[in-house]
Amino acid sequence: MAKKPRPSHGAEFLRVAQNLSAQGKDKQALAGIQKYLHKFPRDSVALNLAGTLAARMENWSLAEKFLGAALAVNPADTAALYSISKVFKLSNQSGSAIRVLTSLLQLEPGHVLSIHEMGAQLMDQGQIESALQAFRTAIDLDPLFEMAYRNLYSVLYCNARYEEAVQVAKRAIEHITSDYRWNFRTDLILCLLKARETGEARQLAESVIGELEHFGNAQSREHLLHALNNYGNVLIEMDEPEMAEVQFNKIIAFDPKIIESYVNLAKLAAYREDFQAAIDFFDKALAIDPDHAELHSHLATFLRDAGRPDLALPHHYVALEKSPDNMEMRYYLGITQFALGQLQEAYKNWELRWSRREGGVKSDLPIPEWTGTPETGRSLLVYREQGIGDEVVFATCLPDMVERFDRIVCVCHSKLRPLFARSFPKIEFSSGADALTREDAADMDWQVAMGSLASIVRPSLASFPRHTQLLVPDPEKTTFFRTQLAPRRTALTVGIAWRSGNLSLTRRVLYPYLEYWQALFDIPDITWVNLQYGDVVEELKNAEQQFGISIVNFDSIDHFNDLDTSAALMQACDLVIGPGTSTTLIAAAVGTPTIGIDSGQDVFSLGTDYYPWLPSLNSFHRRFGEPWSEPIQRVANIVQVLAAERSHLLKNK
Repeated sequence: MAKKPRPSHGAEFLRVAQNLSAQGKDKQALAGIQKYLHKFPRDSVALNLAGTLAARMENWSLAEKFLGAALAVNPADTAALYSISKVFKLSNQSGSAIRVLTSLLQLEPGHVLSIHEMGAQLMDQGQIESALQAFRTAIDLDPLFEMAYRNLYSVLYCNARYEEAVQVAKRAIEHITSDYRWNFRTDLILCLLKARETGEARQLAESVIGELEHFGNAQSREHLLHALNNYGNVLIEMDEPEMAEVQFNKIIAFDPKIIESYVNLAKLAAYREDFQAAIDFFDKALAIDPDHAELHSHLATFLRDAGRPDLALPHHYVALEKSPDNMEMRYYLGITQFALGQLQEAYKNWELRWSRREGGVKSDLPIPEWTGTPETGRSLLVYREQGIGDEVVFATCLPDMVERFDRIVCVCHSKLRPLFARSFPKIEFSSGADALTREDAADMDWQVAMGSLASIVRPSLASFPRHTQLLVPDPEKTTFFRTQLAPRRTALTVGIAWRSGNLSLTRRVLYPYLEYWQALFDIPDITWVNLQYGDVVEELKNAEQQFGISIVNFDSIDHFNDLDTSAALMQACDLVIGPGTSTTLIAAAVGTPTIGIDSGQDVFSLGTDYYPWLPSLNSFHRRFGEPWSEPIQRVANIVQVLAAERSHLLKNK
């Protein structure tokens, strides 16, 4: 029988080094390989191992040296290319990492790890769509690739693309076999809620909780607590606060030191307008961990929204002291600074809104960003980013742009386009997916987000507009509604709105529903006109029966979609009363005297008792701990005087 060939000294040596590395003795293993490489400097296996060991020891320059040597021996060494790309990434050489990965994928287009790593690099560079495509490709090539699912889901969720994230999570649950499936299942509960699939979210939560309650190990308990927390949030959205409270108390029963449960109970108390109970829950949480950054941030937000931004400010500072790199917390500080009228500080933090999950999408067009430089250039692109109400507020800055640029193109919401086009004839307005052609984009010298204009043209309260009318409704429609209202007019014609379209528990507390309007509806000689969007037939009927009044309702107007017609009706009224929604803002923008009633602190009042953006709007804030009847009564006192004065004038004509 022929003798087996004895392994070479080099092979034995590498085996010893690999064994030492497996035992965590990287320094010894690397020292031995370096001696070996003095004799065999072109051994690519040894060079790769040496580079890997140096990288594990975070000696990036040495790792790059060994892996570079391996590639000098064999430029097509995909293992060395992949390893050196990781070294470049970890040593903050992103450009080099992408260059190496590109070379590797040219050699081996189906190299799954490299495709995934390319996605991670692109994500770090902010190339979201390219990163998503890379992660999707990696999953298509390897449906069991757990990390690719995790990264793909994370990017989609963090960019508020919840419907897509739901599909990724479901696919991951179907394919991966590790315990991380539980992470996906518990995360999916909240993701379904964000995607407005509340029924499915509830069903999944109850299923997951039922399964996890049968397990007894520490890891399953962690998943159970996460599922209970997400289930509680689903129940809040489904307007079942008592059931939600049960879930949060279950978490405390398992572990009384979980801060998030007390925060959620505080939020529930606030939704019920029990502000003292909310403070008590925050105090309990602070007793557990007085240095908890997110806890201070939540408390600051609660205090600001309840009308005490002055008390909120110290908690923002504590949160940022404990978590100085948290851009979301710094953004929330900026909102409170707006509420206090600290404009310059607020503007700086406002620009961090892009880092938020639901903070709008910044333009990725290859156009320089305008920050107010003296050079006017020739053309400017202004693009929308927020909701309709915010768009109306920031549109107050558009007139300041007209004299600074030869051409301005503004991408706005399609609902606002007719109003904006009529109001700002020197600006070109477009909307929709095809709002800007490639030719238009190529012709733009500058671009700016609409929400960034204020920091340029509104540096102080003195720089805000004095004119009472920003938007111009269709004059023929306004005349039509005045004619229609004429036979019904009494002393004062008042348009009213009272809520947003979102009727969830978390939103209801923000709005003065009609049930609180007793003091207003008791005032004689007023013609009430509905401006509230959505299905309001039952609400109007109930209010008329409860208060013995009549509310004019032009049911042919779609107040949600046809803002141009709705604005004309607003202008036909003598006065508009409403909450902090787009309806109230548009009414003030068309120049109708408007009273806004907010739940505590309209931050864009900028610390004043009026509304600097729209001089026609006067804000009434519900003070901390007040029932809605109190600010309603203060508004009623004003309206009663106005109605009496108008009635006196009419009688003496």
